[in-house]
Amino acid sequence: MSDPRRPTHTPQPLAVADEPPAAPAPSAGEPLRAAPHQHAAPHQHAAPHQDPTPALLAHVEAPREGADVTLTSGRRYEITAGGAADRLVIRGRRGEVVLRIEVTDAGPVLSFSGAELELSGARRIALAAPEVEVRADHALTLASGGSLHEHVTGDRHATIGGTARTEAAAVAVQASEGHVEVLAMRKIALDAERIGLNDNPTPEPFPWSRLARDAEDD
Repeated sequence: MSDPRRPTHTPQPLAVADEPPAAPAPSAGEPLRAAPHQHAAPHQHAAPHQDPTPALLAHVEAPREGADVTLTSGRRYEITAGGAADRLVIRGRRGEVVLRIEVTDAGPVLSFSGAELELSGARRIALAAPEVEVRADHALTLASGGSLHEHVTGDRHATIGGTARTEAAAVAVQASEGHVEVLAMRKIALDAERIGLNDNPTPEPFPWSRLARDAEDD
């Protein structure tokens, strides 16, 4: 006889793992078929994809405000960034400024300083700007192995403190629109084997003049 104070325990059936249902038996005359292949669950997981951006950014150098580099030759290169202009200064062995380059929004500005400066071109060197100024503290020499042509749209005014001399195989002067005036504080001397006044009854422009070229074009 059971004790009423002792709780009763009802046995539970043991849990059994689910098994795949058995394939039905083939009917008469039906060909046998192979059971589907069961793939085992992989025990290893693929490595997560890594972003290569941090590795690439590690090789990118951050912008600098300036840098100074001294070469084994003793010359020094100074680079400075600025709001209005970036500046590159090259100094010689003794610290003197040899070259200064300022890069602005309007363009570069170059300043040279040295004993000599030479520009050499195999074919052509052209200087073009709204204003071009050539200034020499002592002497200025222009030499041409061929011809020299000057084209001035406006006026040409030459001020010479010393003596002006012109030497050529022949000298020709033509005023295409106005007159020719010669003024001297002292004497005017004309010496020649023959001096002709109104010597040509039908004067024409010189063949090399602009008037003669315009007449040929017409």
